Amino acid sequence: MIPASIKIGGLVYQINQIIMGDEAEVTHAPCTINININLSESKKSLALKHEIFEIINNEHQLNLKHHKIMTLAFEWHQVTTDNPGVFG
Repeated sequence: MIPASIKIGGLVYQINQIIMGDEAEVTHAPCTINININLSESKKSLALKHEIFEIINNEHQLNLKHHKIMTLAFEWHQVTTDNPGVFG
């Protein structure tokens, strides 16, 4: 389930599920995450995790390449999905 908002690094990001060409995107001003409403719930969850890593990468100037962000998001999604009791 995708929440209506999420707090990341002290900032509240509004989450919108909308019709769009991409899977997801983040806008830093205003703090908004858009997720494609046509994705499955699992893909929406993965897209949200990906955008969270994008925000962390941007806010902390980590300069991670996109493929590393994709890997982190995918693996974190897999761990949390495969172990639901561990992460609430």
